[in-house]
Amino acid sequence: MVALECLRCHQCESARGCVRGIATTDPELVDMMTVDWGYHRVANMYASWTSQPKEILRRLGLRSIRELVGRTDFLTHLDYNPPADDDLRRGMR
Repeated sequence: MVALECLRCHQCESARGCVRGIATTDPELVDMMTVDWGYHRVANMYASWTSQPKEILRRLGLRSIRELVGRTDFLTHLDYNPPADDDLRRGMR
């Protein structure tokens, strides 16, 4: 829904329906979105969902998600690792 620019305004089941034309039966709002436009938005989202994990794995030096099994050395708890001095300086800008 977010890929289709859902505003999460909770108007889906209201009298007129979705203000973005996603979940509506109002002819005026239905024409706000085309199937082709929606297809490309969702396809881009799925492409991103596949490329980003691959990039993370590449940076970790792994070839597949299966190689993560048992690799507790990649786990960190953010509360236990104070930010480095450089991170603090970047956050203060």
